[in-house]
Amino acid sequence: MTTTFEKFKSTRAGNYCTLPTKDVEILNPTPVCDTCEGELVWNPKGGWLKTGDFEHVGATTCTYARVRATCKYCGTNEKGVVVYKQHAWHDANECSRCGGVDGYAIGD
Repeated sequence: MTTTFEKFKSTRAGNYCTLPTKDVEILNPTPVCDTCEGELVWNPKGGWLKTGDFEHVGATTCTYARVRATCKYCGTNEKGVVVYKQHAWHDANECSRCGGVDGYAIGD
């Protein structure tokens, strides 16, 4: 079991990012659809441009596979824990489980 503090102890946070502030176990969940909660799998030749896309596993009534946000640091994809936010100068995925923020500039 690896924790966030162990894995990122000698790592430097990038621009608009914050390293985890809570020491939690790092998870490796399977991707799930944010709309129907169904399991997803990556198809490298899927999608409109055939450059890769997520697809549902098995039969489903959901027509579009929308991948739920996953934390870059602790790996959770639990509903409502990782939240996408738009700020004035950057956008970010903010995780309440580990306190980490994965942000990126939106340009000038």
